[in-house]
Formats: sequence, structure tokens, C-alpha cells
Amino acid sequence: MAGIYQEVNTNFACGNNRVALANYYSDVVGYLHTHANNLAVMISLYFNVNAGQSPANWTSLWTYVLVQRGDGLIRQSVLNFGFSNSLTTMSHFHPVDLSHASRLINHGPTVLITTSHGNRRNVMAAAWSMPVEFTPPRIAVVIDKSTFTRELAAASGTFGLIVPGAGMIDLAYAVGTTSGRDIDKFEHFGIDTIAGPVLGLPLIETNCAAWMECRLISEPHTEDAYDTCFAEVVSAAADPRIFSNGHWTVDDSNTPLHTIHHLGAGKFVRASAMQIAQPIAR
Repeated sequence: MAGIYQEVNTNFACGNNRVALANYYSDVVGYLHTHANNLAVMISLYFNVNAGQSPANWTSLWTYVLVQRGDGLIRQSVLNFGFSNSLTTMSHFHPVDLSHASRLINHGPTVLITTSHGNRRNVMAAAWSMPVEFTPPRIAVVIDKSTFTRELAAASGTFGLIVPGAGMIDLAYAVGTTSGRDIDKFEHFGIDTIAGPVLGLPLIETNCAAWMECRLISEPHTEDAYDTCFAEVVSAAADPRIFSNGHWTVDDSNTPLHTIHHLGAGKFVRASAMQIAQPIAR
């Protein structure tokens, strides 16, 4: 059972002020929970063609609002009017403080790189990535210059980095062994996405542990000579079942989210156990 609350905010003064809008709806939902015995609160989003925003901006705005309010208070119902890459899959991820972003790939998992420019988008697998700086959070990833992903990333100056789980091994291998020049891999393989809250990039959450939105840092020499691309992380989020409060929890309860490592020829291993170091007596 859910309570019903209606608000018309076509001319809401915040406009694209995403933080203010997210905080506003958090306050609204908190108030309703206080006075409605914690009934589920449903927000039904309506795209007004006369409100001055493009569908892409509207989608990115509301994805940010709902990601930021990933505290269990809001349960969403989204009216999808068919424009591209709408909020077809709502986020259940929680934001990751950027001071902890390096921990998402510090252990060297296989990652997925997503890109978008104009009306083209793509996703590929990458075996080599790592953090290179804490503050601001910066990463490096090897993306071959011959790939369509590299072309789109260079054109847009951005890319998404997804940390897939064991439940996505087959898809990770599939997108890593096909080209996106002639097909839309998201459509071809039936991959749901959300729009990134800051850069509007296509991000994947189903059977994934975490994601980051990244803005390219121009380093022509390393890009040309070694195919190594540097980027600054501008937003990050993770599935709280496996990464929360800046730390990983790897156990039998979250097996589909265990991060994976490609050994070559389609063979993967997964991070299947976690051991905590104990003090050594001196």
C-alpha cells in the first residue's frame, strides 16, 4: 500500500539545480513518512514538452535526483514517453564519496567502458585499469585506439567505467569480443542503462557492483604511444550489498556481484572470498 501525494512543479524555481531538487524531494518524502506511518512514497515523473528542457536533460536531472535519494525513502514510478535512453531502469545504487572512488577498482577487476556521442553509444570490456590519484580522484585505463569506444570517448571527452559482477560474465565477454561500429550493443544484447547523474553517460547496474562517470584528461603522448587514457572521476555509485561506507563486503550473500578478472580466452575468475588482516605480535 502506498500513500498518494501530488505536486505540480513545472515551473519549479530550481530548474536544473539538481542538488536543491534532490534535497527538496528528500524533505518532502521525509515529511510524508513522518505523517503516514512509513507507507511507501511513489513519485510519478511527467515530462512537460513546454517546460524548456530537452528529454535528455530531463532524464539526466531525474536520474541524479533519484540516485542521490538512494536511501530507501523513495520508490519510483516513471512515466516513459519513449524518448531515447529514458529512465528505463531506476537506480538502486548508493552514491560513493569521491574520496573512496579509487577503492572501486584498486584490486584490478575487469571493467566495462561505456561511451556516448551524438546519437551513437557503445560499451566494451577492458582488462587494464587502475586508480592513479586520490584527490581529485583520477584513473587510468587502456583503450585501444582502433576501437569505436576510443573514438566516441575522444569525441565526447567522457566515458563511464562499470565494475561488472560474476552475474555478468557472459555479457562482459560478449561486449568485449564484438564491435559497436555496426550495431548498438545495448540493444543487441538487451542491456538496460540509466543516464549518469553528472555527464548523462549510459551506465549499467544490473549484475554490476559499481560505476563511475569520468571526464578525460588530455595526455596525447600516453594515449598515442600506450593507448592509456587518464580521466577524473566526477561521480560514482555502488550497489550497497557489496560496497558501502567506502568498503567492500564479499560473501556468499552477494555472489552475482563479485568482481571478475579475465584470464584470457573467455576464462574468468571472481573475487570469491575476503580475508581481514590480523595484527602480528612483535
